[in-house]
Amino acid sequence: MSETTPALPAPTVAAGDSNVVDLADVQEGLSVTIPAYADFEAGDQVQVFWGGTSATNPFTVPEGEGDQPISLNIPRSTLEALGDGAVEFRYTVTDRAGNVSAPSEPITLTLTDQT
Repeated sequence: MSETTPALPAPTVAAGDSNVVDLADVQEGLSVTIPAYADFEAGDQVQVFWGGTSATNPFTVPEGEGDQPISLNIPRSTLEALGDGAVEFRYTVTDRAGNVSAPSEPITLTLTDQT
């Protein structure tokens, strides 16, 4: 990643227009999509963060998928540990040379537990 790389685009989640996530609705985890970004290459490692905490192990972009959005699943247990309230979600990318990007544009989700 070069220093001139534009900001990474915000991730998207399957939470609807309101960005409210009810834990009762994500028994199998929350689907997250990392859009394709500038200089997207196989071997890049994508690290997802909720607030300042890592939400998953890094995901390595496989060969042949360097220009496709990445779909990840955030386990329900990770979401439960965050508790109710608003949380910022973002990601970083580390290229094969070990250069770490600036964090992506964030999205803010509101977590609730209506169970």
